[in-house]
Amino acid sequence: MYKQIPLIILLSVFYLKGCDNVSQPDVVYVVQNVDASLEDVEVFIRRMNEFQVSFSSEIEFDPEARQLRFKNGSPDEAVIKFMSENKGQLLVYSDDRLDPWVTTEDVASASARAIDKRDFVYMFLTEKGAARMSERSGNHIGKKVIIELGGNVLMAPTINDQLGNQFLFSTDSIGVNPMWVSVLISHGSMTASLDLKKL
Repeated sequence: MYKQIPLIILLSVFYLKGCDNVSQPDVVYVVQNVDASLEDVEVFIRRMNEFQVSFSSEIEFDPEARQLRFKNGSPDEAVIKFMSENKGQLLVYSDDRLDPWVTTEDVASASARAIDKRDFVYMFLTEKGAARMSERSGNHIGKKVIIELGGNVLMAPTINDQLGNQFLFSTDSIGVNPMWVSVLISHGSMTASLDLKKL
């Protein structure tokens, strides 16, 4: 048994070393809009790090040239388009859109989950966000709550009970992969979308 361990380690090293030799071309995008800040680019990079194509893939940003370089391969262009164009502002509200119960900043974590063959985004709220959600939902039982992402209404269910630190919603209305939406929400919102041009 113990004699096999060095062989397994050796084979693993060869396998990983071999993976590094399978390189993919770098892909470069320029950020065309000047209203996109360095912080917006950092949010985008955090999002895209969830979609790395290999162990040796990485993303670099040259602020002077305003170029994003996907080193050793790039994720699918549809993912890049979705993550760059969506600011990621989540709003949960009832009566007044300008007085939301929960925003992106109140989300502690988000993930995609399948329930009864349907996909949902499942969210945990921060302590502050959960307290606000609990208070507001308790005062709005029997009324609709609107869940909006980037100006698109995802759901508008009726509140049947007081809500707490976690809830889920569907992205069926916008036809987007819930995993993409959970990544979008998990890494914070951007003040401006990124207008990317592939070089």
